[in-house]
Amino acid sequence: MAKNDSTTNDRAAVERRLDERLGEQFPLNCVPFSVWYDTNIETDDPKWAVNDEKGDAIVVAHNHVTAVKIADALRNSAKQGQVRRTAEKPFFSCNSKQDALFAVREGITLDDALCEASCLLSAAKDVMYAIASKDDAPEIWAAAYLVDMSKAVVDAADTSEHIDAMEASHA
Repeated sequence: MAKNDSTTNDRAAVERRLDERLGEQFPLNCVPFSVWYDTNIETDDPKWAVNDEKGDAIVVAHNHVTAVKIADALRNSAKQGQVRRTAEKPFFSCNSKQDALFAVREGITLDDALCEASCLLSAAKDVMYAIASKDDAPEIWAAAYLVDMSKAVVDAADTSEHIDAMEASHA
């Protein structure tokens, strides 16, 4: 019996050291959906956890691979729910130093930006077709078709339902 108690105690000590090392290698942090080894969860199973932004375990997994897959799925799911926005994009240089006179503002929702781009391309398309109908040069028709194709791509990428309404209000 003494030998069994000794073996059990040795195994428990090894498991504690393993828990401590795993806890150091995969520490808890407050980045949402991080994978870490939780030495505080009271269970006989391995203690891999995925945390929320507060650092609380929201999912416990039996192994590291499963925890990583769960964390990746949660991250992807969270990204799909986010509203994407524009970055600042300067354009139209106005001097020899190439200083930009205008810029797309940062923080506009992509739906709104795509809708406005569609309206601008619609106006450009109308101008190009009007010029092309007066001057039958192939370069003008090519430019008109390129604007028309660009508008189609923007319209196809826009997930909002209000392009037609915005175009009507800008007409």
